[in-house]
Amino acid sequence: MAPLPANSTAQYFVDYSAVSREHTFGVRVNALESPAQFGAHLHSFLLAVSPETYPITVNVVRFQAAGTNFSSPVTTGEEGTIFGTGSPTVDQAPFAINFRGRTPGGRRCGLELFGYKGNTSGWRVTDAENVNIAATHAIMVAAANAWLGIDGLKPVWYPYANVVHNAYWQRKVRA
Repeated sequence: MAPLPANSTAQYFVDYSAVSREHTFGVRVNALESPAQFGAHLHSFLLAVSPETYPITVNVVRFQAAGTNFSSPVTTGEEGTIFGTGSPTVDQAPFAINFRGRTPGGRRCGLELFGYKGNTSGWRVTDAENVNIAATHAIMVAAANAWLGIDGLKPVWYPYANVVHNAYWQRKVRA
């Protein structure tokens, strides 16, 4: 399968902070997803996953149109909003949860969110085990114009989230 250009779909980039570190995740959307609509989807997503995270602060949301190589800040109404609770320590900075899926066109997709505070013993949390992860998946599935794959198709999200220990942030904590 030939690779697709990274800018093949429109995207929103969410710049956020978690466990005293700055991070960014991207959400692919179609042209019908306005900043206000994306803000509502982002709010629902972060609210659903927030029982599983330390405080996550949405700093800036940027939009990149399909076919362009730059993004610009937009107002979604979520800037400055804090989701999640708890008091993390620096050694928790490397923990994140990964949501993965595959589009009908065969393209893999995913989203990694730092600030995870849940159980790490199994390194995978299924929808059947955790109602918050199940609710988060339901929001990703229900948003018709958001959480798309690089080919612009709606993915089938796997019914679990992987718990990851990011090696880059692990090295930063040690330094």
